[in-house]
Amino acid sequence: MERISPLRASLDAFNKFKNLRKETKIGTCADKVNTNPFGITFKGTILQMDVFESAKKIAPKTNIFQDKIKDISKLTASAWTATLNKVDNFKTTVREFALNIKDGATTFFTKVSDTLNQDINFDYLTYNVSRLRKKPIGELENMFRTELKVMGA
Repeated sequence: MERISPLRASLDAFNKFKNLRKETKIGTCADKVNTNPFGITFKGTILQMDVFESAKKIAPKTNIFQDKIKDISKLTASAWTATLNKVDNFKTTVREFALNIKDGATTFFTKVSDTLNQDINFDYLTYNVSRLRKKPIGELENMFRTELKVMGA
């Protein structure tokens, strides 16, 4: 057998972890979040507010009141999107918890029903020591032989 160095083993484990992390990021991030009203994401994370400044110069503002209303509406839309994301995450967590409870309950009831469907022998009542003491030896020998045949000995 070939010896594996600790360095090689740790590099292999790191590469496996890195690949697994990429797969989970690609598969789950897009499904769980709503769209951002600004359309801005940073490495798969949706920004909660519009934090970027435009690169081109903006003309002097003419109406400050309208600009404040626009800013407030953007902030409100961002807050609404963040709230929807939190609600969706909460719903998925509750759903997973409920499914785990349901699976546990179903397995419990199937095990109970399987147990109840089996034949339960109360042999300890018939083979009680005080009862067996009262039986003749010939009858005890026959009972012993039938039990040995049943066991396959």
